[in-house]
Amino acid sequence: MRGTNPNTGESVDEWGCAISWMPVMAAEIAQKSNQAGAAVESFRNEVVKANQQNQQLYVQALQGGVSPVNVVPLNQPINPLLGDSEQ
Repeated sequence: MRGTNPNTGESVDEWGCAISWMPVMAAEIAQKSNQAGAAVESFRNEVVKANQQNQQLYVQALQGGVSPVNVVPLNQPINPLLGDSEQ
């Protein structure tokens, strides 16, 4: 096993039985899982912040006299999964 001990942070370069390394690997997996969860939460916070900014821009535009518009396609969208005979 070569790497860093997740409990102590010290460098590890040892040969050993796979069973004996299971507690160290379990700690490493838990640490990586926590890091992934933190990254997802950080991304979520950024998306929420961007959404709030977009909502504020929309409200400011409405208050400034811009009226919302209903956008309707002129033709029905083409379904690329269907053949010409099925449309």
